[in-house]
Amino acid sequence: MTPRTILATLVLTALSFGSPAQVNKPGTFHLSIGLAAGIHATQYTVTSTFLGIPYSSLEKGAALTTTVPIRFAVGVAKPLSIGLLVEPGAYLDSNATRTNNLLILAVEPRLYIVNTDRFAWTASGQFGFGTLKIREVSGNIRDAKYGGLNYGIGTGLSVFFSERVGMEFNTRYIGTNVKLKSYSEDGSGFSLQNYDAELKTKGVTVQLGLAFKF
Repeated sequence: MTPRTILATLVLTALSFGSPAQVNKPGTFHLSIGLAAGIHATQYTVTSTFLGIPYSSLEKGAALTTTVPIRFAVGVAKPLSIGLLVEPGAYLDSNATRTNNLLILAVEPRLYIVNTDRFAWTASGQFGFGTLKIREVSGNIRDAKYGGLNYGIGTGLSVFFSERVGMEFNTRYIGTNVKLKSYSEDGSGFSLQNYDAELKTKGVTVQLGLAFKF
């Protein structure tokens, strides 16, 4: 084997080890869907104004959430993807007379701390908007709609069984700050001119789901 052949072999070997396949790279399209459950501390503030004087009451508690996180993302660099989180679900508090649904829409940047051909460890953030609709049936029907900011940070593991299909596990710390947007009783609207309500939550969620990349 000539010196030139040996040099060419070494260069090709180095290139092959220096450019491995990765879970994320520029142009990779990611899609995932899963099931998530969370526990949250809640703070509910109601403010009524009478003769120009506000009167507020504060109630603290806890709630559970069950959601279906759906993520669409695209790799913009080897260690970074940017995506959209669409997360419908339910918000469960201690009042059994209420039915409700929630929806989160958020932008989600994701940093790939470890990025190999079949495994990835990521850190992520989310910032967006959340809505919550609550219906309470107790003699009459009361409908309340809330909306406001949603934010969070998280970390996750992805394991791919093939080039396209895998599973992922994520855990997130999430906060919300939603305000009352509309209220009605038996279909009749209620003026919010002298009435305000705000729900703040902070909690942790865990998720297991399927992951796809193209």
